[in-house]
Amino acid sequence: MPTAPTKARSSKKGAAEPENPVRLSDQPPTPTDQDLMLRIAQQKDQDAFATLVNRYRHKLFATCYRMLGQQAEAEEAVQDSFLKLWNYAKSWDAEKASLNTWLYTITGNTCRDVLRKRKAILVEHDDNRESELPGGQEVVEQKEQARLVKKAINELPERQREALVLSYYQGLSHKEIGAIMGSSPKSIEGLIARARTDLKQQLSFLSEAL
Repeated sequence: MPTAPTKARSSKKGAAEPENPVRLSDQPPTPTDQDLMLRIAQQKDQDAFATLVNRYRHKLFATCYRMLGQQAEAEEAVQDSFLKLWNYAKSWDAEKASLNTWLYTITGNTCRDVLRKRKAILVEHDDNRESELPGGQEVVEQKEQARLVKKAINELPERQREALVLSYYQGLSHKEIGAIMGSSPKSIEGLIARARTDLKQQLSFLSEAL
């Protein structure tokens, strides 16, 4: 005599559990940087490339913007950096540097090329129309202070600026920055210390200027 079908168990009264629940272990693992780079290098896999772009584009844009000071140039530098990743994926050696370090090296070189071509520091001009709004004067003062800080960073020597941006805005260690810039951690420490000293001197008038 056939047996009756077994009722689905439930953890709560009236709520039946699915017969084949999806377990976390059944979810596909997140691909590593190395997996994605291998697919790009060997297969020119556009999906892998798109995943890496989404993974790193915000960090690279922040670095480029800090170094170049202009959004359009920063966006173009990011695009150029990812294009180099696509074209030279085979040259990346995971045993020598993480993809993070390799990408920052490419991005730093790209930004330096832009600065050499430009041969002048461009300062973004703020729109002061906020002063017409309630509390607008305070907004203007904050933006003016940010502009002065940005201008001071842009006027630092190129290597000081790059080391400072990678350290303070990207949170990289002196060792990581040294690998990107081709210097020892001790040299990077000196660059950052000099950058801080120069900034302090340049911004000493800040309280009087605002």
